[in-house]
Amino acid sequence: MNLKDICNGVKPSCPNLRSRETFIDGLLEAAGGAPYISDSYKRGLCNGGKPFIVALKTPNRGKDNLQSLIDFFMTEIADAKVGNVLLEFGIPEKETPNKKALSVALANQMKALIEDDNEDVDEIVILEYQRAKEDDSPEKIDMGMQPLYPGDSAYVQFIPNQIFFLYSIK
Repeated sequence: MNLKDICNGVKPSCPNLRSRETFIDGLLEAAGGAPYISDSYKRGLCNGGKPFIVALKTPNRGKDNLQSLIDFFMTEIADAKVGNVLLEFGIPEKETPNKKALSVALANQMKALIEDDNEDVDEIVILEYQRAKEDDSPEKIDMGMQPLYPGDSAYVQFIPNQIFFLYSIK
């Protein structure tokens, strides 16, 4: 997935952001700050004609911008268009579309795109949407899998016959 895919999937459902330029401005501002980019480059980012280069990503890397990205998607995607965005990303939904879960999923996808040096990253929107829906459900059981101290994180990757565990303390 790349920035063009996010733009194509989300921008048509944001009636307050009438142009590709304002969409890119809002998205990058939510990510932590929009560097100066020409309008033609912004249009190119949206239509895939220009790359989302590391120089544009670097000012927003390592920032605590997940909540501002969630707020951007929550605010800008029209309530009546949430189902359209789900369809654009191939997210199956039998129940009422969950705008909050969608916003969380899109914010996580955008954050993954910003943090990676590559222009294309793995598509995580479907997985993150399902995870956010479960996290938002009243039946969710807290398993106590939270970091002990703010800033700590854990990463576990399972590969058959191997288990990797990385724990970082800040």
